Amino acid sequence: MDALFRMSVTGLIALACLTPGCEAPPSNDAPPEAGDYTIHTDESGYEADVSETHVKLKRPIRFTFTNRAPQAVYVPSCQGAVSPILEKWVAGLWVFTFSPPRIMCRSEPLEIAPGDSHTQAFHMSAGRPGHPRIFAQWAPERVEGTYRLVWQVYRSREAALEEDTTALVLLDARTSNPFRIRVD
Repeated sequence: MDALFRMSVTGLIALACLTPGCEAPPSNDAPPEAGDYTIHTDESGYEADVSETHVKLKRPIRFTFTNRAPQAVYVPSCQGAVSPILEKWVAGLWVFTFSPPRIMCRSEPLEIAPGDSHTQAFHMSAGRPGHPRIFAQWAPERVEGTYRLVWQVYRSREAALEEDTTALVLLDARTSNPFRIRVD
């Protein structure tokens, strides 16, 4: 009965898509094109040194976040704003790749007023899977590809202090433009 139901639903969806105005879903082969991002990187591509034991960016990624919200937003801090995470475009999805190590401390969150910007550097040095960690573990097998930064940006000071993920600003408002990482 389950298989019959699934076939019926699939048939209805296919029939509905034969009607005028129905479009095929977008191809998931390429990452979303450049848009109106709140985080901008200083380059569209970066180079990485890769060995059997580590992956390291040759230079940090400088990024600038601009608060387009009508109120202040907040970023957790530990004697400076916490770094974003790195995600890679894999088979049509953004997949977690790397998070810089964090010292477990809390200080006053970074407050970014409406219309203001904050610039900082993202450093990346990681151990390869199966090898002792250098700082943090690098997730994907293949290094080359398209990436983005995702930052923890919260709607309130209290949420940033507690890192309450239910109070994060929308994902689109805390991601960077896509960029490439190449291996030298």
